Amino acid sequence: MPEGSEDVEENMRHEGNGTTIPSLQEMEEELGRERRRRRTRQAVLNTVCVCVLITGLSAMLAYWLLTVLLMSGDSMEPSLRSGDLLLVSRTQNVERGQIIAFYSNQKLLIKRVIGIEGDMIELGEDGQVYVNAIPLHETYLTEKVRGDSDISYPFQVPSGRFFVLGDQRTISMDSRHKAFGCVAGEQILGCVFFRIWPLSAFGRIP
Repeated sequence: MPEGSEDVEENMRHEGNGTTIPSLQEMEEELGRERRRRRTRQAVLNTVCVCVLITGLSAMLAYWLLTVLLMSGDSMEPSLRSGDLLLVSRTQNVERGQIIAFYSNQKLLIKRVIGIEGDMIELGEDGQVYVNAIPLHETYLTEKVRGDSDISYPFQVPSGRFFVLGDQRTISMDSRHKAFGCVAGEQILGCVFFRIWPLSAFGRIP
């Protein structure tokens, strides 16, 4: 290499203002770093988009399939207490023994299904409930009482309706009263199946 050529090459890497012009290797390395940064940003963006999508779908699913309700009142004690935070599965397909949430006179109420359409309901003076002449074993009650009732027994549940009672029979307004009546299927929001508050009672509701 001719004497002074290294100085010429070095001088070629500088502009008139003294700024160093990167070499080809340096440019390739910088391009590689930029590609990696772009891939990282794209990966983060994709992750965020997926999380947002999952959150949105979960919220929509929860809205259509689940509802959170705050229990108010004492008519379902001791099974449910005022202040309990409950999960409701949104369905109108319910069975005997299930606790349901339903609309009545523009209010959302919670009671237990005792009889379905066609069932014959009887209520003894001692508070014993009979469904189709079979005594109902209600382990969720603290005491059996007849409470107030102005319907005639045996009472047959009308088609498409549900006979409901509160677990606290002394104070509950329910299907024992003509003014309340049986619950129609279209009134039902869903089945109460899980308690999320208080934490001391967290879990499925029998």
